[in-house]
Amino acid sequence: MAIPDKRRTFDEKRERTTLDHIISDYISPSEERDREHYIQYAGIKYEDPKEIEKEAKRLKLINYSIHYHVFLEEDVLEIINRCNNNTYAKFDTFYVKHTAKNL
Repeated sequence: MAIPDKRRTFDEKRERTTLDHIISDYISPSEERDREHYIQYAGIKYEDPKEIEKEAKRLKLINYSIHYHVFLEEDVLEIINRCNNNTYAKFDTFYVKHTAKNL
């Protein structure tokens, strides 16, 4: 599994996704939370709230693939540790590569 660090992608200005947020999305999917993901994503390109809303609606309508969640390395390690300690899913972290920005 490859998970980009938000600091090295176009997602760098987006808010980090908390573990609680991921759990909520999994347990109880929400159209409103999905909308917020598109709003955050559109905010990368636009500053005007009306343009952000318009672009978010357009992207959602065409089911545009976005990064719903964005992380720092320590967030991913927290998720892995939580899974390893609280679920049957077990993960090994065997390679972390720090890359140049915006690969």
